[in-house]
Amino acid sequence: MTSRETSERCQDGHSCCRAVRRLLLALFVLFACANANSQSTPNLDSESEELVVLLRKYGFKVLFQHPPIRGAYGLFKSSTKTIFVSPHAYELGIGKQVRLHEAVHAAQSCPTGNLSVIGAKISTSSVVKREISGILYQSYDHANKSVEQEAFLIQGDPSAVSIIKKALVQRCKRR
Repeated sequence: MTSRETSERCQDGHSCCRAVRRLLLALFVLFACANANSQSTPNLDSESEELVVLLRKYGFKVLFQHPPIRGAYGLFKSSTKTIFVSPHAYELGIGKQVRLHEAVHAAQSCPTGNLSVIGAKISTSSVVKREISGILYQSYDHANKSVEQEAFLIQGDPSAVSIIKKALVQRCKRR
């Protein structure tokens, strides 16, 4: 087949164009996967940056990359003291909330490594409480509900960073 015949077939939308489209799609997927594992730090406000620094002082790793659980926006692995925050969370505009939620779990893991409630007293509306209850009912194991509920309540509180910092200082040992 000559190059002219190939270009004519491509213009008609036959197999050559499909092959090119498949190749471009494969390259796009490959590029997206390579970037999906990147760990670039998002732009953090000074208060959030201070929290990340404090978490690291207490031996926690804070990674801005996809968690090892498919579909999760954030994850705290107590066994390795690692916080994962997915880049997708920042793309969706929920990166700060996810980071705060996982930071609460880090504080909850001190001093034993097992999550236990911090005991923060957070007041919120009954509507928010119902929404959190619905999320917990649908997506979480019964044993984790109290620590998850506290993490959701704290992440939405205006003083979340100071609550988490205080809990880290009181509950965790510096490395």
